[in-house]
Amino acid sequence: MSSPRYRVAETIDTVFFDLDDTLSDYGSTRDAAVREWVSGFTDWHLSPDQSARRWEELEVHWFARYTAGELDLLGQRAQRVRDFLPGAADWPLDKAIDAFDELRAIYESNWRPFPDAEAALQRALASGRRVGILTNGETDYQTRKMRGLGLLDERLVMLASGDLPAAKPDLRAFQAACARMSTSPQRALMIGDNPVTDIAGGSAANLTVCQLCRDGAPPVTEIWVRSLDEIGF
Repeated sequence: MSSPRYRVAETIDTVFFDLDDTLSDYGSTRDAAVREWVSGFTDWHLSPDQSARRWEELEVHWFARYTAGELDLLGQRAQRVRDFLPGAADWPLDKAIDAFDELRAIYESNWRPFPDAEAALQRALASGRRVGILTNGETDYQTRKMRGLGLLDERLVMLASGDLPAAKPDLRAFQAACARMSTSPQRALMIGDNPVTDIAGGSAANLTVCQLCRDGAPPVTEIWVRSLDEIGF
């Protein structure tokens, strides 16, 4: 590996990685799953790419409502389906979840990590630092995802918002994660792709933040990399 663009300071004793779109190639996998899902519909009104974008819009909207505590996990999944499928607005929960699970099965069969993910986790662990996965979602599901990605390691600590006082970018998520890892925010590093949930949230909680700017995404913070390979632990 070439010289790192960013070398983690020796004062950092704990590293948090975001999961979706940082370690897992979530966006591409989700979009491909949506395209495959709608290909089985008759008289579908959107192109495959339009379908993927529409589902992404609904995911952003309803997952934010979930992380804000306005809906439970199944409720936000059902609302996505009700808004996405014509004629589904009044579907009961069980029918909407059945439809969601059709899409989820396609998505989960294609889980894949980014090529730089495993090596970055192993370098962080080898540095002697505590390493956690700080992610919005439910612990059981995100742990299963890590296993499906081939990234699960008993030395990693899963810190999912379902078991924290709040979800990212709420300060309480970062504060609770630091407490679980027996460190202070000033000695912790947050690595993630999302400018709001990972970077703004982590910075507001006084963590050092490193933005992962894959595919030319514009950086919004001083410390940023294009690949996890560019981080030296």
